[in-house]
Amino acid sequence: MSDSLECTLLPQSHSDNPDPSLGWVEAVHPVLVFLYRDIRSTNSLTDQHLGTLLGVLGLAVVEETLDLLDNGFPVTYYVTPQGQGLYHVPSHRGRHFYTLLPRTGLCSCEAFTKTMTSGDSQQICKHLLLVYLQSALRKITTQFITLSQYLNFLMNEWVI
Repeated sequence: MSDSLECTLLPQSHSDNPDPSLGWVEAVHPVLVFLYRDIRSTNSLTDQHLGTLLGVLGLAVVEETLDLLDNGFPVTYYVTPQGQGLYHVPSHRGRHFYTLLPRTGLCSCEAFTKTMTSGDSQQICKHLLLVYLQSALRKITTQFITLSQYLNFLMNEWVI
């Protein structure tokens, strides 16, 4: 199996580069790639990392993401044998899960929808940032699912 395929299927792989399926972050904020590598190499989120995140993303999204990290709610990456994957990311109370499509960076949360409809392509929601940080810290659980289960996840989130 090639390294890039392994990274795509298993977000917590041992690569020093961000999971290729999280490429949307690099497109929005290239500095986050450097943070990812540093967080991954030290396996910790330092005050310096937080300062950089605050400078790039602002207080609100960083603070909300840290609340999710502190609560310890799990992020799960579901992947099919065909390679389609999605993340389930907890709400701030852990009662609901949002669906995040890693190749596109789409999140099913209301904040993401508002950000995209306002045209602010330089901002990301706390769920997207949480996936990125959890991936760098190797804290994402991977579960394999069928294509049918994958489609059901999508239909439950986005089909009206």
